[in-house]
Amino acid sequence: MISTTVTTLIPTFNRSQLLLRAARSVLAQSHAEILVHIFDNASTDQTPAVTAALQKEDRRVLVSRSSTNIGSARNHLKAFASIRTPYFSILADDDYLLPGFFERAVEGLIANPEAGFWAGRLQWVAEDGSPLGARAPWRRTGRYPASDSLLPMFRESLITWTSVVFRAEAVWAVGGFDPTVGVVSDMDLLLRVASTFPVLVHNETVAVGQVSAETASSSLSQSRFWESWMTVGNRLREQGALDQAEVRSAVRAHVASVGVLAAKEALREARTRDALQIAKDVQSWSRLKALYLRMAIGFCGHRQGDSQDPADGGGMGREDHCGSTPDW
Repeated sequence: MISTTVTTLIPTFNRSQLLLRAARSVLAQSHAEILVHIFDNASTDQTPAVTAALQKEDRRVLVSRSSTNIGSARNHLKAFASIRTPYFSILADDDYLLPGFFERAVEGLIANPEAGFWAGRLQWVAEDGSPLGARAPWRRTGRYPASDSLLPMFRESLITWTSVVFRAEAVWAVGGFDPTVGVVSDMDLLLRVASTFPVLVHNETVAVGQVSAETASSSLSQSRFWESWMTVGNRLREQGALDQAEVRSAVRAHVASVGVLAAKEALREARTRDALQIAKDVQSWSRLKALYLRMAIGFCGHRQGDSQDPADGGGMGREDHCGSTPDW
């Protein structure tokens, strides 16, 4: 019987060599009481052979393979439902961990039994391994009481779950992973835990995230981020997490900024009505940004157009001026 305290969930599809790197980075952790559970979403490449070889090499590797592609959301839900250890982490198949991560994280979580998660820094790299930047260091590290970490998350830098070890019972207490939130469902989970439980945040770089053309978030439209962040922001409101003025201001500014990016994208793509709807929705987060958006939409309609009514599309067939609105 293997004594395990941490499970790393690795959902994967058709990235066999990157998956191998990811899994081995977990198996090489100095904290040996781990389980690597790979969730193969019916890959058609060499993934079955790679996972079979990993299982032969190390009995701490489990593999769950779907017979048909069930989609990323259901594959993640399947992974979360499998957790049986007190702590767990989520690792994308193209990312990898650095030595000592779990040792520091588990030590911190054991010493702070009320903490919902332990978070370090993530280093972003290009496909060739060249550095692209990292999560900005927080000015204060250590233990943050429930909700106190929300302000630095939005004012300093957001946390990514690749560099996080969760306490499983804290995740279940806030309702678990919810893929219906959309493209920032990972942030939704982190924020729900952080608004309910104390968390531990440190500035050590403990994981590496690869950015490529295949990376899910790099190829998605800003509109999808906007819809997802609106859901997250509204949930924080409903939880009472925005009662503190500074936190409310920081969250409003972030959500509204995502809306501005989505509106710019809509203008570039000649979707004037969508841009107007986004401006309307942004108003509940920032009246000033909503006003500027309406001005930009009117500018595009008049500058390019056949119609003086922005709602009519106003000759939005060119990108010359639309989408180049200021960075409010």
